[in-house]
Amino acid sequence: MARPAGGVPRLKAGPGGPSAADRSAPVPAGVDRSDPVRGRNAKRIGRPYSAPVPWVLVAVAVIAVVVMGLVVIGRETGRLAARVHPAVFDLEEAVDFIAEGLPVEVASRLTHDDVRWVLRADADLLEHVTLEDPERERAVVDEHDAVARILARAEHEGWSIEDVDVVAVLDGRTAYLEAIGAVGPKATDADDPR
Repeated sequence: MARPAGGVPRLKAGPGGPSAADRSAPVPAGVDRSDPVRGRNAKRIGRPYSAPVPWVLVAVAVIAVVVMGLVVIGRETGRLAARVHPAVFDLEEAVDFIAEGLPVEVASRLTHDDVRWVLRADADLLEHVTLEDPERERAVVDEHDAVARILARAEHEGWSIEDVDVVAVLDGRTAYLEAIGAVGPKATDADDPR
C-alpha cells in the first residue's frame, strides 16, 4: 500500500476489488468503503445520476404547472367573457350621459337636477303602471302619456319644465338604456299585450 504525501493510504484495486491488505488499511473519516458511489472508488465507477438530471426534472415540472395554469386561466377568461353581464341603471351616470347628449337649446334650460327629477318621475310612472295590473307580463307605456303624466307632476310639485325638455330627457334615457344594453328589440303589434 502506497502512502501519498498527505499521509492517507491509497487503495490499490485489482480485478476483484481491493486486496485483503487494502481492506485492513486505515480509512479516512467520512469515507465508507462499502459504498462505491461515495467511497474511494467513486470517481472510477461513476455516479449513477449526473447533477443536471434533477434540474431538468424540476424545469419540466415548472413548465407543466405553468402550462396548466395558463390553460385554466384562458378557459375561465373565455367562459366569463361569453357570459352576459346584467345591465345596471346608475342614476348619476345616466344624468351625466343624458345631459351631455341634450340639444343645445334644451341644455341651456335644464340643469342636472332637472334631468335627475325627470328620470325619477319617469321611474315612478313606470312603477305605477306595473303595479296597476300585476297579472300582465308586459306593460306598454305610451310616450305621450308618459310626457303628460310627468308634466302634470311637474306642475303639481312646482317644477318649471317644458314638454320639449321632457321629451329630450326621455329620448336621452332611451339612448342610455341602449348604451348599457338594457333595451331589447322594439315590440311589434303581434307582441302588444293589450
